Amino acid sequence: MTGVRVLTIAVYISLMGVQKCDAWQSVVDFLNTYEREGMETLHSKWKAEFVMGTNYTKENTETYHEANLELASFVQRNNKKALAFLQNDTVKLSPDQTRQLRFIADMGTAAQTDKHKINKLNKIETEMTAIYNQAEVCLGSPNSCLKMEPGLSEVIQKSRDCKVLSETWQKWRDQSGKKMRHLFPEYVKLSNEAVNIQGYSDLGEYWRSEYDTPTFERDIARLWEQVSPLYQHLHGYVRRKLKAMYGPDVFPLSGHIPAHLLGNMWAQFWENIAEIVKPFKHKDLVDTTEELLRQNYTVKRMFETAEEFFSSLGFENMTDKFWNKSMFVQPKDRHVHCQASAYDLFNKDDFRIRMCSLVNHEYLLMIHHEMGHIQYFMEYSKQPLSYRKGANPGFHEAVGDAISKSVQTPQHLRTIGLIKSDDKQDKETGINFLMQMALHNIAFLPFGYLIDQWRWSVFRGDTAPDQYNEHWWKLRCRLQGVSPPMKRSTDDFDPGSKFHVARGIPYVRSMLQLGASKPWPDAMEKITGQRHMDAGPLMEYFQPLLEFLKKENGNDYGWDESCPEEPPPCFADPDGAHGLRIGWATLVVLSVLALFIGSLQTSLR
Repeated sequence: MTGVRVLTIAVYISLMGVQKCDAWQSVVDFLNTYEREGMETLHSKWKAEFVMGTNYTKENTETYHEANLELASFVQRNNKKALAFLQNDTVKLSPDQTRQLRFIADMGTAAQTDKHKINKLNKIETEMTAIYNQAEVCLGSPNSCLKMEPGLSEVIQKSRDCKVLSETWQKWRDQSGKKMRHLFPEYVKLSNEAVNIQGYSDLGEYWRSEYDTPTFERDIARLWEQVSPLYQHLHGYVRRKLKAMYGPDVFPLSGHIPAHLLGNMWAQFWENIAEIVKPFKHKDLVDTTEELLRQNYTVKRMFETAEEFFSSLGFENMTDKFWNKSMFVQPKDRHVHCQASAYDLFNKDDFRIRMCSLVNHEYLLMIHHEMGHIQYFMEYSKQPLSYRKGANPGFHEAVGDAISKSVQTPQHLRTIGLIKSDDKQDKETGINFLMQMALHNIAFLPFGYLIDQWRWSVFRGDTAPDQYNEHWWKLRCRLQGVSPPMKRSTDDFDPGSKFHVARGIPYVRSMLQLGASKPWPDAMEKITGQRHMDAGPLMEYFQPLLEFLKKENGNDYGWDESCPEEPPPCFADPDGAHGLRIGWATLVVLSVLALFIGSLQTSLR
């Protein structure tokens, strides 16, 4: 801890009236009591969240709100005792005890002691989440209203009608982010006030502190610089293919790609346009959807397939509670939240998943990803409560992603009978496969980078509320090369259209049994043999694709740093899937020509 933070904590202790722990209470006694009571409190909190997410009712939302308040109270009570042990020079602590006590002493937003403020923050967080979860978009008629998952996602993924994509994109933001814009400044203010109590300058600094790396912001910027050349060439290639599909009139002269054309509501993953942009059209992409349907796979069978994969690696099978209490498909009798999530309910073998799965290739990979989280939970479940989390906030996602990438290799899918065993692997097929991987992994990197860049700026106070949306698009245009399909204003709040912003979840993201018991560089060293983050292996993996893209692009890549002043209009285009685009002038000429030919044929008869 810095000297300022230690001094701040000391002042906080005196203000709270914290006294030295009674001599009779040992550190062991305290940690044992914390373990027992903490498991009960966290179980209540996560069970309430799971129940709310799988059955959105006013009663369940209130129960979740009360469980959050009880958790905050528990954290505050134990924080006082942990700080007293850390400040007591007469207590001899082992390195492990010191690490546990520091985790217990670091409360985050739960440090807020003003009950009115912590209650208000809790309600704001719950309301923003509810706005996102309950948002619906009506396309066409009032009877065709869709939530994000799986309805709107499918529209964005599959439609090739520019007008439909534009309408869906805007209406989702009107129903989600825009409706929570008035809440976000107060959320920022109250969150910052809470972490200030423990000496953090703002919520962003608190989030970054979990990486325990003073140079974290610089390290992330360095990683982005390493992969940026590959992203720029991927962007240039995709832009050219999409121009051939939709016509150049839809694209701004600034070189940006309109955000609604990339097959994802937030343009963060681009694999849904893989068929449009794949380099070699005569070679297949890796897609198991047709075979899953042909073999009559069910959602449960996809989960069983994932379990077999983990079992083959030596991991334990899922528990009975996992199979009996998880939500695998969207129920028809109630409102639910379909954002795929894995849960550790801190109650022995109670691990669950909440998803609205469909039988297709995308969900097969997603199921493996979410079950990877469950395996991580299970592996470190024997650790003390303070260590029951990832080595740093990014480890969970890294593990899930590594697993889902292993699953989608042609070799594995051939082994489990989901692609034909006689499919030949050659250089062209390899480039197509690397393109698929890049459309998911490389396309995501600038979005994952900028979403927290934006929040860190907001939490620091560098971006005022009336600049929220403007700064969001400045970052997206500069770093991602993506622009909005229509004019945006200060009344819009497009960051809030993303779940992680509405829910307040940091976004930048082995030895799984370690949990957080060791500093994350120690855990990474055991997995990779190195202690520092480096994008070199990633660039080496994609080198064949980069060479192909450079040859194809020539000098046709890159974009202006600033957003286009006027986004090009999007015309209704029912033939968009065939690449046909007819401007108004052309349409008039063709109409006149058709009339002339018709009259000529009549006269000839």
